[in-house]
Amino acid sequence: MKILLFLCFFFPRAQGVDVPQFKKVVFQEFTDGSFTQPLYRGELNEHLGLLGPYIRAEVEDNIMVTFKNQASRPYSFYSSLISYEEDQRQGAEPRRKFVNPNETKIYFWTVQHHMAPTKDEFDCKAWAYFSDVDLEKDVHSGLIGPLLICRSNTLNPAHGRQVTVQEFALFFTIFDETKSWYFTENLERNCRAPCNIQKEDPTLKENYRFHAINGYVMDTLPGLVMAQDQKIRWYLLSMGSNENIHSIHFSGHVFTVRKKEEYKMAVYNLYPGVFETVEMLPSKVGIWRIECLIGEHLQAGMSTLFLVYSKKCQTPLGMASGRIRDFQITASGQYGQWAPKLARLHYSGSINAWSTKDPFSWIKVDLLAPMIIHSIMTQGARQKFSSLYISQFIIMYSLDGKKWQSYRGNSTGTLMNLELND
Repeated sequence: MKILLFLCFFFPRAQGVDVPQFKKVVFQEFTDGSFTQPLYRGELNEHLGLLGPYIRAEVEDNIMVTFKNQASRPYSFYSSLISYEEDQRQGAEPRRKFVNPNETKIYFWTVQHHMAPTKDEFDCKAWAYFSDVDLEKDVHSGLIGPLLICRSNTLNPAHGRQVTVQEFALFFTIFDETKSWYFTENLERNCRAPCNIQKEDPTLKENYRFHAINGYVMDTLPGLVMAQDQKIRWYLLSMGSNENIHSIHFSGHVFTVRKKEEYKMAVYNLYPGVFETVEMLPSKVGIWRIECLIGEHLQAGMSTLFLVYSKKCQTPLGMASGRIRDFQITASGQYGQWAPKLARLHYSGSINAWSTKDPFSWIKVDLLAPMIIHSIMTQGARQKFSSLYISQFIIMYSLDGKKWQSYRGNSTGTLMNLELND
């Protein structure tokens, strides 16, 4: 189920000055029709930024979206894939172009063959959904998301996606905050007395434009992490006026465009209202840049980074060697002298591991810098005639030690339970 949620979204600015805060409204997915529990976005969807969740469907599927407006003004849900007939008969009544605050509306349509990829194209094809009460203002306020239509028997029923392909949707646009529904409110928040700037001031108009990818500027979009030689599918989206013509470049890599024939390219010209699908096999390990080569756009920050890592990397981080120091290892508690600092492989002595009697205990390792962890090795211990080991655990991670996220991986739930053999 897809719904609207009202929230604040923050655009980065230069360090050393107060960072303006801009209220945005976004599509957000919930676990059920009570609309009380937002669905957690795992690592695979972190890159979406302010985009709404993926909606994926196959040919002849029926798509039903339950839309609840939790914002402060009327909005809608719409896609150009909804045919005129279906647009006019959403249920027993004609489709209302707006849904008032706190109202709920169900949208329903059937995926037709002409919406899907042709036999010459990739397995899935990019489209978009958005609000169309006032299309320009709604999109500048944040309301857009990726809609993927795939061939029959493409999506894994358990995961709801094509598990052999890693997907990234990128929305290239110039967000103009003067065209947002929240312009006046944002201006009052960011320009308090003695600030007295006028709405028509050219400097204000320029400073309220953000050349963004998924709402992020200047290489700040998170979540673009992929393995070397993993098949990657990029969904490239653009909306807006003629100034939203973009020349998309992936540094260090080429991608494939497939129409009637297949082409290798390094730059793709993306036009407003165009949704394109390209694929890539990233062959070079390292940190690379995605950027719009239009001079003004690039200078204003329409770029971000993607990381390609080697699956062959097996370098231990230092729990066994001691490179990870004792102070970096903490826990919720300990049993006797079985301290967290002893949670190392191949430790010798009569007390040679971390142990606790708390069934819901945790152990934390501060790596001091962002890292990619390929695998975790655990080892049991013996205490007199007893064998001590972990049979199941979950992983949580944080970049600041305050906001923690559960590792979801390929799990169909909100987190992945990792089980160990005896």
